[in-house]
Amino acid sequence: MPVRPIGKVLQGNLNHAVAAQDLLYQTVAEWNINVAIVAEPYSIPRTHKWAGSVDGSAAIFFPGVACTHSVVERGAGFVAARWGEVVVVSTYFSPNRSRADFESFLATVEGVILRVAPSPVLLGGRPPFLRWSLVRLQPDVAEEAAMVRAWAAVPDTMAGDADCMADLFADDIKVVCDAAMPRTQACPRNRGQVYWWTQELSSLRTASMGARRAYQRYRRRARGTLGVEESLYRAYQDANKALRTAIRKAKEDAWDQFLGILNNDPWGRPYRTIRGKFSTPASPTSCMEPGLLRRVLGTLFPDPGPFAPPRMTTADLAQGERVDGPPVSDAEFSTIRLRLRCKRKAPGPDGAPSKVLAIALGPLEDRYRAVLNTCIAAAHFLRRWRVRRLCLLRKENRPADAPEGYRPVVLLNIVINNNIDIMQLDNFIEIP
Repeated sequence: MPVRPIGKVLQGNLNHAVAAQDLLYQTVAEWNINVAIVAEPYSIPRTHKWAGSVDGSAAIFFPGVACTHSVVERGAGFVAARWGEVVVVSTYFSPNRSRADFESFLATVEGVILRVAPSPVLLGGRPPFLRWSLVRLQPDVAEEAAMVRAWAAVPDTMAGDADCMADLFADDIKVVCDAAMPRTQACPRNRGQVYWWTQELSSLRTASMGARRAYQRYRRRARGTLGVEESLYRAYQDANKALRTAIRKAKEDAWDQFLGILNNDPWGRPYRTIRGKFSTPASPTSCMEPGLLRRVLGTLFPDPGPFAPPRMTTADLAQGERVDGPPVSDAEFSTIRLRLRCKRKAPGPDGAPSKVLAIALGPLEDRYRAVLNTCIAAAHFLRRWRVRRLCLLRKENRPADAPEGYRPVVLLNIVINNNIDIMQLDNFIEIP
């Protein structure tokens, strides 16, 4: 059943730094964040917008105006809060503790999730869908990375297991993408700011980040002089100190200004602050109302009633038994690569662009052929092929509060689209 969308979620570790928490407030305002999952906060304010763990190592920040949430459960290193129909869980576990402690912690968090079932859960730590910047692709690097991955032998334990072989191939493509192009980062529009933020602070933050990157780049070089490294490190320290000092002064000045307007405008900003209503308004398109979302999805995907899914005609095969299916030929594999080169579609949940896959299939041809031939011989539909990503696109000149104002798009992983393996598997699927 459709549930209320969370909207924009921010996750980060503040490392108990007061400056990092100050920048968190500014980032939340700039990016119109709906929920912030925080690890190691500097402090957990005692307000209705924050929920924290017992030891203060994990917290959840609801910056919105209507932040009607309730704490479900909290303990050492975790806190769970219900927000509408969704339960948000923030966790933190120190890497210095033992593996036994970690397993015990996982069991505790698992118990929390099971106790809130069947409510949907948003657990901090799961990465979002991957995306890479295709315009910055280096084809030569992608081919070299694929060659390096092809040198590694496939473990014997994976032989004959199509799903494990497909997972290994997906890891290969991910490594190739990371080596050949940088990952993209979301840069939301309609940016706001906290009340104490100034243009000077923005410039100091840019200078501090630039000094840090310059120092880190120099340290990664194989050859360098100690004097230059120390100079860059001092420049970074000075820029960082200047930013922290400016933030502290800006907050003090804003507080003094706030006290100065108490008598002149008691029912304005002071009153809204006390009532907890002084915050940057969220973007109207950042999330849909739960009722509208249910209506849109119910109209676009109506309940068809009883449905008998297609079944494999070879469902009675004994374990390890194979069917006499033709392997992928050279002509068919060439067609796959040609279609991938000509493809200009949005990537699916794996985020891998078709152009990179076409390059990687040169060195990794044998590995991918093995996956396809194993699927055909076992009449097996890969687990990864069942993953889809649903996107709703707004239609121009259509009402935003009606189902006809949205167009559904289902994105699949690139390796499934227009490939010959699907056409061959159709020979083993029986439609009742």
